[in-house]
Amino acid sequence: MWGNRNRRINRMKKVNRYVAFFLVFACFGLAGCTRHVKPDKFEVSHEEMLKFSGGTPLKVIVPQDAEKEFPVQFTKESSAAAKVFVDLNDMYRITKEHIEEILKKQQVSVGADASRYLKFAIDKMQWEIWAGGFSIGAYMDFTIETSDGYSKEYKVQDGSASDVSRAIGGLTSRAVEKIFQDQEVINFIQKR
Repeated sequence: MWGNRNRRINRMKKVNRYVAFFLVFACFGLAGCTRHVKPDKFEVSHEEMLKFSGGTPLKVIVPQDAEKEFPVQFTKESSAAAKVFVDLNDMYRITKEHIEEILKKQQVSVGADASRYLKFAIDKMQWEIWAGGFSIGAYMDFTIETSDGYSKEYKVQDGSASDVSRAIGGLTSRAVEKIFQDQEVINFIQKR
């Protein structure tokens, strides 16, 4: 009886050593590394978005020729964390595509020559390690503005069990979901 118990305890100690060994090497692996993230386009959840239907034509404005190596800051001051950069042009392209797709599905005409607009800008991005290194979280502060003077700042988050790239890529979808949960934005879109 005591022999089985001791064997289990020894196995648990061995497993704990392997986990600690893995975590130490993972931290060393991240130290000083630089990652250039290429965000992917992910689905937007329509569940919590407010319902609306067409209004007058709109255009979606995002910054052009944005920073190609925008720093995604680690949430805590640490020299052990990898330096992560993203091309904001990719983030803006994906966000604009999402917004325009949703507007068109709701019978809102979208065109570059429309006088009314929605303007989207990214203010800040961050990332951090969640769950002791088994998950990555990312955050984005952004501003949405309408041509009639309404402006609102938001912060969204996304996460991934696999990679900082996936977590950052999901932020565009979370931002678009947040935009279409804003009653003031919906009221603006529906104006005729």
